Amino acid sequence: MLMGMQQRLGSRFAQVRSEGAGGRAALATVVGAEDLEYATVAARITPVLTDLAPHASSLCATVTAQGAVVLDGRVSDPALAAEAVAQIAATPGVRRVYNHLYTDAQIANLITAALALDERTTWETIDVACESGTAVLRGIVTSVEARVAAEEIAQHAPLVWHVENRLVVEQPTEKESRMHTYADDTAYGRQPGGKQECPPVTIIGLGAMGQALAGTFLQHGHPTIVWNRSASKADSLVASGATRAATAADAIAASRLAIVCVLDYDVAYQILDSAGEALAGRALVNLTNGTPQQARELAGWARERGAQYLDGGIMAVPPMIGRPEALLLYSGSHEAVEAHGETLGRLGSRIYLGSDPGLAALYDLALLSGMYGMFAGFLHASALVGTERVKATEFIGLLIPWLNAMTESLPSLADQIDTGDYTKDVASNLEMQTTAYTNIIAASQAQGISTELLVPMQVLMERAVAAGYGAGDISSLIELIRQPKAQSTTAN
Repeated sequence: MLMGMQQRLGSRFAQVRSEGAGGRAALATVVGAEDLEYATVAARITPVLTDLAPHASSLCATVTAQGAVVLDGRVSDPALAAEAVAQIAATPGVRRVYNHLYTDAQIANLITAALALDERTTWETIDVACESGTAVLRGIVTSVEARVAAEEIAQHAPLVWHVENRLVVEQPTEKESRMHTYADDTAYGRQPGGKQECPPVTIIGLGAMGQALAGTFLQHGHPTIVWNRSASKADSLVASGATRAATAADAIAASRLAIVCVLDYDVAYQILDSAGEALAGRALVNLTNGTPQQARELAGWARERGAQYLDGGIMAVPPMIGRPEALLLYSGSHEAVEAHGETLGRLGSRIYLGSDPGLAALYDLALLSGMYGMFAGFLHASALVGTERVKATEFIGLLIPWLNAMTESLPSLADQIDTGDYTKDVASNLEMQTTAYTNIIAASQAQGISTELLVPMQVLMERAVAAGYGAGDISSLIELIRQPKAQSTTAN
């Protein structure tokens, strides 16, 4: 998820993120750190972000290795935001704070200012209001001004996910129509003469992620066709300029690129099967979470119906879509990537893994397994210290730098795995680690908490030691993971 942001910053960074209402802040992994100084800074500002989170949404703080803190997000109380900025600026290790926290009123003012600077609009006739990520436009305008308003929001408005268009478009005279032909085309991403610059995109499935996908394409000027089994889910997108298709077949037939993002593969098959011949000649991008085998089977099914199939994995949450830190993995039809790569790039950073349709799902699930392993450790650790009334928000200031430090050992472990030499550069051998791990289990039981998250790891470690891997590193456990049903054999 962090690759795009890392490239954009051009330096090492840590990131604090909160989803807002729950008031919970989390810190992403520090990338490429040579020391823990700025990771410690990130841990220090976490309580400030946590206090601000109930009054904010899409809250994000990026800490660079140079000691700069970049704050992004929408806030309801500017006074609390200013206080948080002041506290962060006074935090040891912080050299500069870039404040990109906006209230709804400030976002509306930014949109109005952009309209005022655009010679194609009489901005005084357009009233802009913002609330919780939705921009509401009111006024009487020409068709050109209506389109320019949408364009300016897409290009300049921070933290606007939807546009509620209540503009009343007055009918232009014949002379005005002739005068505005070029501006009218340009405003919608077209070349003079009607040549379309932004190709249409179809989105099937309008859950939280589907809404984010469609909204991003709309913001970039793509004619966006949407369909969902519950038609009402398209209402806000239609108000923002999307076209609601009557059937899935109609939606797929309306563009050369169809993106499917639904609950599971069973739902995907039901919807796509109803499309019939509309799939022929289309690029079908499936962003539904599933297994590699499911992806390969659907790819074959789609090819039989004349579609180019791309499977995808989204390493992001909906608010990240359209931003560089959103990472999307693709595999499957190379022709589809060549034809539609630029359009798919609107959604975030992207990586094409190859022609095997199952690779995107494989990488997706592998990355998620690493994430859930981290979550398991965090939850158990929080429960353990919680038995002595230590708050998780206090403990996280120690846990995050520790985890970040441990990630520096991963390249060495990866090299051991690839070479099969588990005794290379061993700092703490597996036998010693197994003994220490037993103490974690014993202490957890004594403190009265469950060991369900940790016991499977203990069993694997003890099996590996018994199989002769005790002198090697913990990376040797992969030998047992690779052969879950086989009897463990003694290492050479």
